[in-house]
Amino acid sequence: MASHFDLAALSRRDTAFLFIIYLAAAFAAAKALLWLQTALRGAFAKLRPQT
Repeated sequence: MASHFDLAALSRRDTAFLFIIYLAAAFAAAKALLWLQTALRGAFAKLRPQT
């Protein structure tokens, strides 16, 4: 993701801020994928015949 930015031109503060933004985006994506997996697993479990 950092290939789109010239990290040599950014200050340490800007680089740290960019890192925090990346962490927040990765956390949000992980939470969304976990929610999606849980929802899909529940939906597929309802489709399975009960034995």
